[in-house]
Amino acid sequence: MKKIIWVLFTLALVIPAFGQAQDNRTLETKIADILAQIPANDIAYRDKLVNEFIGLGSQGFEKLVARLKVPGSGNDAVERMLINSTARYISLRPVHDQEKIWLEQNLLTAIKQSKEKAIQHFLIQQLDLVGGCLSVLSLKPYLQDAELCEPATKVLLSIRTEKAKEALLEALGKVKPNGNITLIRALGTLQYKPAATIIAQFAGSKNTTLQRVTLQALAGIGDPVSYKTLWDVAGNTQGYNPTMAISSFIAYLDRLGEENELKLCKKGVLAILEKYTNPDQLHYRAGALEVYARHFGEKALPLLYKEVKNGDKDYRTALL
Repeated sequence: MKKIIWVLFTLALVIPAFGQAQDNRTLETKIADILAQIPANDIAYRDKLVNEFIGLGSQGFEKLVARLKVPGSGNDAVERMLINSTARYISLRPVHDQEKIWLEQNLLTAIKQSKEKAIQHFLIQQLDLVGGCLSVLSLKPYLQDAELCEPATKVLLSIRTEKAKEALLEALGKVKPNGNITLIRALGTLQYKPAATIIAQFAGSKNTTLQRVTLQALAGIGDPVSYKTLWDVAGNTQGYNPTMAISSFIAYLDRLGEENELKLCKKGVLAILEKYTNPDQLHYRAGALEVYARHFGEKALPLLYKEVKNGDKDYRTALL
């Protein structure tokens, strides 16, 4: 009996110690074990590996990020694949908000601690899948970084909150031309009206790409305050131009119609018809009349009947 008690007592001491050794080894080796199985053969097994990784907590995430390498200094394909798979997996589980917040916080911490722009770029991209309110404030400094403006802007564009829009607008003008192009395009996509007046300052840029994106953004926002800015550029363009000023103006008229700014919409349509009368400009007239018909319905018929009498067959076909 005493022998049995002694054996049980010995096991009671050994088993916890063995379990503790296992735990210590797990954090050091489990990531390598998971990575060795990536890419997974199927989605179910991939999700299993992701769950194992999530179970390692913030320390496990930190250790995985430490394995990332700057392009050209080594192969970290499976590490990046595991991080991206985790972000995608969590993004498709909307009821598990805590997991999403956990990953967002860990990504933001890793971005802040990293000294390498290429690694920061990759980590910011993952926030496009799980970024939320926490990301808006943390990513603001990167909007002014020439290399990180693009991925940071994309994240805020996906978040789409008022704070995210304000952050994009606040950064405008504080970066080099390429950064401004990225920010203006995003603000136009968001149709953020408070940005219209500030964006308009770039309408006269000598940078063709910046000017084109500016005009397109103002058209997408559709604020009546932008009418003069857009027409000043379009009205001084005789035909095709890399800035696509006339096309942007017509798109702007369509947005005015959607916003029920019908008086200004009609004014723009008539301005197009008066200005562009040459045979090689008829497609602009057709575009303007399409907008007019869409938003004015039967009231547009008299003008359409008049235009159908034009001698250009292709133009008549386009109107019909």
